[in-house]
Amino acid sequence: MVRLVKNLPLVFFVALLSSCANIQAPGGGEIDTTPPEIVEVYPANKMTNFKEKEIEFTFSEYVDKRTFKDAIFVSPALDKGFDVSWSGKTATIVFKEELKPNVTYNLTIGTSVVDLNNSNTMAQAFSYIFSTGDQIDEGVIRGKVYDKDPNKLYIFAYMLGNENDSLLKRKPDFVTQIGTSGEFVLSGLPAGNFRVFAVGNSFGDLIYNLNTDRIGIYNKDITLGVNDTLKEYMRFRVTKFDTIPPILQKGVMTDEAHIVLSFNEEIDVNSVSLEKINIIDTTGSGGDLSPVYLYHPGGKVTELAVAVSGDVKEESAFRLEIEGVKDKAGNSSGLLSTEFQGTVKKDTIPPSIGGIDPSDLKNVQPDFPEFKIRFDDAISFQELKNAVVVSDTSGKVIPSALSKIDDAFYKLNVNATLESANEYRLKINASNLRDAAGNSRDTLLTTNFTTYNTSNYTGLTGNIDGIADGNYILELYDPSAANKVYKVKADKDGNFEFKDVLPGKYKLWVYEDLKNNKEFFYGSLFPFTHSAKFFEYPEEIELITRWITFDFKWSIR
Repeated sequence: MVRLVKNLPLVFFVALLSSCANIQAPGGGEIDTTPPEIVEVYPANKMTNFKEKEIEFTFSEYVDKRTFKDAIFVSPALDKGFDVSWSGKTATIVFKEELKPNVTYNLTIGTSVVDLNNSNTMAQAFSYIFSTGDQIDEGVIRGKVYDKDPNKLYIFAYMLGNENDSLLKRKPDFVTQIGTSGEFVLSGLPAGNFRVFAVGNSFGDLIYNLNTDRIGIYNKDITLGVNDTLKEYMRFRVTKFDTIPPILQKGVMTDEAHIVLSFNEEIDVNSVSLEKINIIDTTGSGGDLSPVYLYHPGGKVTELAVAVSGDVKEESAFRLEIEGVKDKAGNSSGLLSTEFQGTVKKDTIPPSIGGIDPSDLKNVQPDFPEFKIRFDDAISFQELKNAVVVSDTSGKVIPSALSKIDDAFYKLNVNATLESANEYRLKINASNLRDAAGNSRDTLLTTNFTTYNTSNYTGLTGNIDGIADGNYILELYDPSAANKVYKVKADKDGNFEFKDVLPGKYKLWVYEDLKNNKEFFYGSLFPFTHSAKFFEYPEEIELITRWITFDFKWSIR
């Protein structure tokens, strides 16, 4: 038998070794969607007087070794860390230091561990708790993070006590990774006061990175007694706090009447004034240009188009200076500049409508409807105001009011309740509309729209127990349709009524209106302020055509 192996061709021998060394999923069959899980640990969980140097975790299937090591979190943190070795489906964690005496440790295996078969992630984090003393801290907090990617987030818990502790600039005292459902449990906590966050740890360093990581701030600090389980269910919504002003990346002259500026983030076009823009011909061959209009070209919110007038020569080159550009967080830039080559390419295309919102013009809300009209080039507000008319099919004019979002994007509010299931017309005399180059289109642009049949409306009326005497907003929304969002304020007894709702399947949540603006407040970091309290109804609510749901009851106590 030995001689037979020795005489095998070298290629076959290498292939044989290769096939034995590589563990692969069998081909064919159903796709594996089962998440890996830890089925055995040694020593047993929740041991006291722990004196071991290592811990073994056995999985239900083969998992990726790198993702396992990256998913290990130890609280309190270890100074020297640990090593990991493998034998089949069993991983052994070996501590590289002596553990502290009389301390409860929480070793969490996060949800980012993936199997080898189909890269399925763990459904929930696994906590292994032990104590080097004769007692285990058994404080527990639990809750849920409401986010489309909750498994990319972590719970950071910090013990309070030192008023000079900046908390988020260091690693948390206790940490766990959130599962795909958004739910989490963090156990093994001592008695004390805690500040808890949900954090997107993008750099994997367990330190919150301002302007990069998303973060959720809880609505208050919490207190745990000895072996205490927090009675309340913690709920988080996350956001990204931005403190950095926008950066101008480049400028391009697309034709002799337009310059497009690109920024690193979404900007507020209304924060920019024409007076804060200078466009200088650095060659002196032509002349400086004058800005005429500002807008987001094609609705691209990270770009700013500047429509200009002036004399451009073939050899012209320009430096554009702009000041006071704000992002959506309100951060304002100082003086920004960019240089670019000029062009004598003519703009010969007249402005036209690029899009109208709502896109479904056969089911327009009849009660004081609102339209948003986007043009492919900037035009004069006054010229558009004189050119737009809303009428019924007989030609009877209906009062309306125009307002500017930017120089190519306008809002038109119809100042009347229109008849249900009737046809109307929105007409724009395009011959009166000229862009910065003087182009116009000699035509009448007509858009027909039909109002929604109000007899098909549905509604929701009821009471929420637990918000009496508070200032709460209820928000009913369709997760699959951004335009189907309804907000109402609950009365002092928790009663509410949603009227004139389009049929569909909805989610419902309620939040404190801390800023009295009907918007959820995420809290702030500078100065530190807790977020608003909120609750999410756990089930989908189906509202049926021509049927109002009465007596809806929900207790959040």
